[in-house]
Amino acid sequence: MAVIVPLWVSYLLRAYTWKIILGTDGALNSALIWLGLIDTPLDAFLYNQTAMVITLTYIFVPFMVMPIYAVLENIPKGLIEASEDLGIGPLGTFAHVIAPLSLGWWRGR
Repeated sequence: MAVIVPLWVSYLLRAYTWKIILGTDGALNSALIWLGLIDTPLDAFLYNQTAMVITLTYIFVPFMVMPIYAVLENIPKGLIEASEDLGIGPLGTFAHVIAPLSLGWWRGR
């Protein structure tokens, strides 16, 4: 649900929300002033590369997570159980079963 809910809100509203959070009168500056860490609001949180990366990551993560979830959900559980039965640990199961199947190596790419 945490991944799908942001898709229900428009792109502009999601971007504007981060502007409200990171702005000079935003939640982050207000919290820092309330904690006594700063005396006046800082302009450094907004309109920089870090703010842009945070905003774009928040906006586009659902578009990344949903296809990955769909691929991982379609991996046969029997293959994972067979890996466990053969004594391969979780890391080995991921490296030798889950990752190759999720990347499409089994299709002959």
